[in-house]
Amino acid sequence: MKTHNKGKITILVILFAITFQIQSLSAQVNAVEVMNKVTATQSHDSAALDITLTLIETNGEERERRIQTLTRLNNGNTESITIFLSPASVKQTRFLTLEKDGQDEQWIYLPALKQSKRISSGEQTGSFMGSDFSYADMSATTFSQDEATHTYLKTEIINGRDTFVIESVPYVSSSYGKSIVWVDSETYLPMKVELYDKNKTTLLKQLNTKKIEQLSGEWTATVMEMITVSTGHKTQIKISQAKYGIPIPSGYFSIQFLKTGRI
Repeated sequence: MKTHNKGKITILVILFAITFQIQSLSAQVNAVEVMNKVTATQSHDSAALDITLTLIETNGEERERRIQTLTRLNNGNTESITIFLSPASVKQTRFLTLEKDGQDEQWIYLPALKQSKRISSGEQTGSFMGSDFSYADMSATTFSQDEATHTYLKTEIINGRDTFVIESVPYVSSSYGKSIVWVDSETYLPMKVELYDKNKTTLLKQLNTKKIEQLSGEWTATVMEMITVSTGHKTQIKISQAKYGIPIPSGYFSIQFLKTGRI
């Protein structure tokens, strides 16, 4: 009996310690500070990423596409170019995003048509190259302090990692009515993001981070999966290589490169 009682006390002590740790962590959470750190963690002066984009049908059929994305900050504005490398059906498709005065301007070049077009505001919710990411998602899936009000909801453990759960309601024009993001308390990477319709109750998409690693000395979400709730269709992003803080010629981020593939 004595051994049994000691065991029960030990379990209670452990449970109390875990609960106390979570409560202490929660008491210090400032939602705005958390989201500022999320933004800072994902912001780099420049980045070059090699990515495998896999479209996963509801019947399990997969279509794989290899892309390279180059990103840089130019006077505080983010510029990015995405180049499709394979398969042949989409090779040399190029997608350009230029931030100006807090707004993103986007263009896409389709080699099959040998022409480029600007993505209008009405097309922002459209699927990017058949994936579960919209054109708007290609800019960001979380909101910064200047774009939304942020509210701390709770602390939750996902895949053995403590996360801060933050609700963001945008007060700027957005494709979504709100988002809920699970932020890793150690790396400040989003481990899960829920994106809701403008009615703020209907869940449209869910982004799950499957793996995080250090690439070029920076914590990076190397495997992510976006799910469209209504269809069950999925898109997986796998980053095989990442280089940060490297010089990237400005010519890549131009309409000329978009159209010709040459700088």
